[in-house]
Amino acid sequence: MAETYRGRLMHVQPVLADEVYAFFQNCYHLKDWLLNDPASASAAADVEKFISRTPSLALCADLANGSKHLTLTRSRRHAEGTPSLATTRFKGRVEPGGIMVSAQFEVSAGDQTLDAYALAVDCWEAWNAYLEAKGLITVRVVPPYVPPRG
Repeated sequence: MAETYRGRLMHVQPVLADEVYAFFQNCYHLKDWLLNDPASASAAADVEKFISRTPSLALCADLANGSKHLTLTRSRRHAEGTPSLATTRFKGRVEPGGIMVSAQFEVSAGDQTLDAYALAVDCWEAWNAYLEAKGLITVRVVPPYVPPRG
């Protein structure tokens, strides 16, 4: 409790990076749900090929597996190295309800660098298209926030 009164340095960057990694892990592992759910298993029999053919989801798979196992032993992208996150912009400000913190991340994968949120939106859209084409959803779900590109 003394630290609460004296103050302490809050390390929010690792927490925010964990949230980004968690998105990519859950996004990739949607395939497991589809394959194990009797309602979707037969329709999703080609889901592994779909992920490997879709650049955003292949990178998502590599991020998920690399962050889960520390190193990537088999890449969906047929590229060397484990993709990683790097913070590109980190901001904080005091507001009446507390401290507002935002961060932007880049995904580095070999010679490719992508905005992590743009990659997440691409993955979201790829899954929507796949699920719609398989008749597993009838209405596309839009991401809660899409930042302007460029």
